Order: sequence, then structure tokens, then C-alpha cells
Amino acid sequence: MIEPFLMLDSRKTKILMLTPLILGLGFFVFSILYALNRFENTKVPEKDVDVSMNISNYEIQQIDDQTNKVKWILKADEAETSVDESQAEILNCTLFFFEEGEPKFTIKSSHAYLDKANQEVILDKNVELIASDESYKITAGRMFFSEEKEFIRFSENWEIENQEGYVIDGETGMLKKDLAVIISQKNAILKKDGFILKADEIILEPEIERVIQALGNASLELTADDEMKAQEIIVYKNGKVEASKEVNVETSKINCFSEKLDIFPGPDKKPAKAEFTGKPYILQGANSIYADKIHYDFATEIANFEGHVHSGALVQ
Repeated sequence: MIEPFLMLDSRKTKILMLTPLILGLGFFVFSILYALNRFENTKVPEKDVDVSMNISNYEIQQIDDQTNKVKWILKADEAETSVDESQAEILNCTLFFFEEGEPKFTIKSSHAYLDKANQEVILDKNVELIASDESYKITAGRMFFSEEKEFIRFSENWEIENQEGYVIDGETGMLKKDLAVIISQKNAILKKDGFILKADEIILEPEIERVIQALGNASLELTADDEMKAQEIIVYKNGKVEASKEVNVETSKINCFSEKLDIFPGPDKKPAKAEFTGKPYILQGANSIYADKIHYDFATEIANFEGHVHSGALVQ
């Protein structure tokens, strides 16, 4: 009678010993199933999440590979950059540009963006460019500096002043990095000592004899009452003016048209005499007078006709 009792007790013991193992396996399986369910229902980003860094006293510089000289340096009080610093949003920055290792100009702005991959800096608040020799000062709402481009571009309420006394304005503007050329485009205006020139595009090159080119719908106030219009107007340092294509000079005395015009200055560099060529003619009331050349004296306001003078319909 004793042996059957002992056998029953032994089976209970085995069951009790297996219970923790079964419970452990059950919990393990449950954990795996729960984890798989969480993984299945979790959205994994297709791309890495952008991470930015805040950097104080931010500074980068570009070195010329051939000369090993600094080409430009960008410094800022603070910048928020991507991890690889390929892009940055910059506060209170200063960009120093060098030519052959010598300072050429400085650009300051309270806010800017850097696109390092394209070597471009976009400055867009309180932008001011000052040449190292103080020959130029540019203020603008927005300015673009690119490593690869020959010109600095600017827009939004910009204005240029230089030592020569020229004041330039327009919708968009460009300055060559060597400071030799300024271009104003779209509603371009150039002023100096009462001299007002307007055109679709104005090119100013202060260091050469042909100092100004005005292209497209150009107009020049010769005096308070005299205005010249043409598709192209060129102004020289000595005061000489050349105009071509659809030329029209209107004063209180004459209204003259031609394909070409040369204005010769007096000692004060102001317009003294004009010579119209290229089928010139003058409108006088209902009459038109034609000649090979028409000469006009700004002082006496008298026009003289030369060669094949006649009146009547315009000969094409």
C-alpha cells in the first residue's frame, strides 16, 4: 500500500518543477509577439531626421587652391547649421572678400543663409557692402554672394554711392567683384550733379573712358527743359554723349529725330552742340524738315541743316 502513494507524489513533484519553466516560456513568447506587434505598427522614417547644431562665434573661410591665399571669410555671432555644416542660418554676420590676399570689400548683415555646397551666401536683412578703399557703399534689402559668379547681385530697395558722386538705383543690381563694373536693371536710374539717366539697363564703369551705357528705352535729361530719348545712350568721361536707334531730342525750340546723335560738351562738360545723322528730321508744327545732317546749338537754341534739305513725307 505504500508504493502507489509514493509514485503519485513523484508525479506531482515533476509537475511542480516544470511550472516555472512553462511560465517563463509563455512570458518569452508573449514578449516576442508584443514586440513584433509594436514594430509592425511603428512608422519608420524613410529618411534620416535632420539634426541641427547651434554654434557661437561661427566662422568659415575659403582658400584658393592655387595660391593658398584666403579668398573670403564669413564670421557670425551665432549660426544654426546642419550636422555636416553644408547649410547654415546665420545671425549678425560679416563677409570679408579678398583679391590676391588683399582686402577688397566687406559685407555685413543681421541675417543670412549659407549654402556651402554651391558656395553661396544669401544676406537678407540690413545688408551693407563697403569697399576697402571706401570707393563704394551699397545698401540693400537682399544680396547674393557666390563663389563661382563674377558679380554680386542685390535687390530690394538698394542704392549705390561712390567716390565719383554717382547715385544708382533700380529693381536689381550687380557689382563685379573687382569693383570695376556696376549694372542696374529694370527701371534703372543713375544720377550725378543734376544729370539724370533712365533705362532698362545701365552699366557704369568708372575707370574707363566710356563710363556709362544705358540700354533699352533710355532717356537723359540734358537740361531742365531738354530731354533725349534713344534705345542706347553712351556717356564718356569728358562729357561727350552718343545715342543710337530711335533717337529723339525735344527742347523748347526743336523736336528732332534720327538714328544717331553725337553731343559735344563745352568746357564745363555740359552739352554744347549736337549733330544728328541717319535720316534726321525736325518736326515744326505740322511740317517736317529733312537733311543729311542737323546741327543744334544748345546755347543759341538754333538748328542748322546740311545736305539735301527738304520738307515733306519721311523718306525711308
